[in-house]
Amino acid sequence: MSDPRRVRIFIALVLLIFLAAYNYLILGQEKLLADGRRVILRLVPLDPRSLMQGDYMILAFAVERDILKAMREQDKKEGEEEESSRKRRGLAVLRLEGDLGCFVRLHAGEKPAPDEILLEYKMTGRDIKVSGGAFFFEEGLAGLYSQARYAELRVAPGGWSLIKNLLDQDMRILRKEEGVLENR
Repeated sequence: MSDPRRVRIFIALVLLIFLAAYNYLILGQEKLLADGRRVILRLVPLDPRSLMQGDYMILAFAVERDILKAMREQDKKEGEEEESSRKRRGLAVLRLEGDLGCFVRLHAGEKPAPDEILLEYKMTGRDIKVSGGAFFFEEGLAGLYSQARYAELRVAPGGWSLIKNLLDQDMRILRKEEGVLENR
């Protein structure tokens, strides 16, 4: 490939493939946000600031604690060390009460009931993480988003999820446009 023309064609093809793959991922996320199952999870708020990335809120969900507790109980039953569970990924089964998701059990391959949904999780060190786990927002809106008590997720049938909105204690969407809340 010493021919400069071939090198340019090769670089152009690699770039085209990269851009096509990236756009495919974006379209998949947009489809999930539009068509995914609506699930609301209770938040456990964390620090809403980052000097390097601007304002954002790292989200922790109450179900993450339940998943971790169930994993530890399962490890004890199976006689495994806690260390062995730190690299695991899996699915949790949530029961839907309206749109509110409540942890039921770890998924063991069974088909969920009609009022249940699968939610993907992974271990990160000693913690469980669901979804993206961070919600970025414009500088100066930390006061608005600090009111968040719930997150609205869109969940695919296989358990993959994306955060769509943050909600207040009355499950109203927090909107930056008006700086007020919207009933849902």
